[in-house]
Amino acid sequence: MAKEPMDTLIWNNLYWLIERSYQQTLCCQRYVDRKRKLKRNIDWTLVIIPGIGSLLYFWEPIAAFISAVSTAVIGFLNKIAPHLTQQESELNELDGISRKYASIRADAENLVMRFREDDSFGNADVRKALHKLQKSSDELEVRTNVLFRHISDKEDLFLKTETENYLKNIIMNNSAKPVRVPTPTKPHIPQYIPPHGEPHGGNPRQIHSTPPPPPTKK
Repeated sequence: MAKEPMDTLIWNNLYWLIERSYQQTLCCQRYVDRKRKLKRNIDWTLVIIPGIGSLLYFWEPIAAFISAVSTAVIGFLNKIAPHLTQQESELNELDGISRKYASIRADAENLVMRFREDDSFGNADVRKALHKLQKSSDELEVRTNVLFRHISDKEDLFLKTETENYLKNIIMNNSAKPVRVPTPTKPHIPQYIPPHGEPHGGNPRQIHSTPPPPPTKK
């Protein structure tokens, strides 16, 4: 008796959900780390420059000019700092979203394992669980589209590469016969690419790589 394969449409959407949730988890973590590092650097600059200016003021007459310049620099940094960094409340929210995406990915991967190992868990059960996970992911996507201020082309490429490597590893580890995840020559969904490496706001571009063959019952 032939083993039941997972419905192709269900498998494609499940695979893309794993792909997107991993990508978004990584993006959230790296984005928050960058913003917090930038904020720390600005805070240290705001502390160090006035101190240097004060010390130089008593050293030689020209230092008075340097002190005045440093004061102007501090004033400028105070004005632009809120635009360069982000409120801690928003970064904390992204931390929470990252954990939710990680949970969605883990649940989606468990669906694959359960389908393969549990004879009573069929395509209809996967479809029902997948719908709930997709709904949760869509809700998070709306929020991250607001919280992410810019994602550079370089960062997009890094996320794409890391996500594809992760998918290749889990497919190799969880398939009875290891399969290679092919990389498409063109994205499945047309997407805007900013000219000259210009950063873009909102979520990172979706990868939508070509899924390997659907899993089957053991």
